[in-house]
Amino acid sequence: MDTVSGNKKVMDKWTDIISESSLFKGVEKNETAAMIKCLDVRFEKVDKGQYVLHDGDTVERIGMVIEGEVSIEQEDYWGNRHIMAYAKAGDIFGEAYACSNNKVCNVSVVAMKAGTIAYLDTYRVITVCSESCQFHNKLIRNLMYMLADRCVNMNEKITHMSKGRQGIRFYHIFHRSLTEVAVMSSIFHLTDSSLQIICQSTAVLCHLSWEDAG
Repeated sequence: MDTVSGNKKVMDKWTDIISESSLFKGVEKNETAAMIKCLDVRFEKVDKGQYVLHDGDTVERIGMVIEGEVSIEQEDYWGNRHIMAYAKAGDIFGEAYACSNNKVCNVSVVAMKAGTIAYLDTYRVITVCSESCQFHNKLIRNLMYMLADRCVNMNEKITHMSKGRQGIRFYHIFHRSLTEVAVMSSIFHLTDSSLQIICQSTAVLCHLSWEDAG
């Protein structure tokens, strides 16, 4: 990964985009710059048509579009490419793979136009730093909710595509698992370690839903 750095004006612009993203919801703007360092965020310029991620890559970092747009694509058995989703400025991608135990990606991410991508260190995202900054727990919760929302959306797609008892069985198992996560979140005070476990569990479910949707 060839990382880039910008001048103060550019960095301020990138920081504003990160601060306004769903992942950083509830985090004050003046805290975002410090968290960018804490999370070891690296920036990379990409060209139109460039593969940001390849099917089969090991995903160690969570990607966020800063400038431009990317498409998340999956190739079928016959080599046909299907666009699963798009990600624009402030959107993240690869989070399910980065947070799961099996980090091998089964989709490709392609730049639709020239732009900038930020890569966040996954371990630092889901693990509260030694300084225990007050906004880090919000970041972890936001990631958990985003993973869960992604899973629910993919599950709805699977429900429409699936036929027969096997599809119905998968729906009930998947829906029950997400419900259990929601109940755990509402009843128990989530410690740092439990947040990390729930994030990883949700990522696994989301990872499985991507595979079934393909």
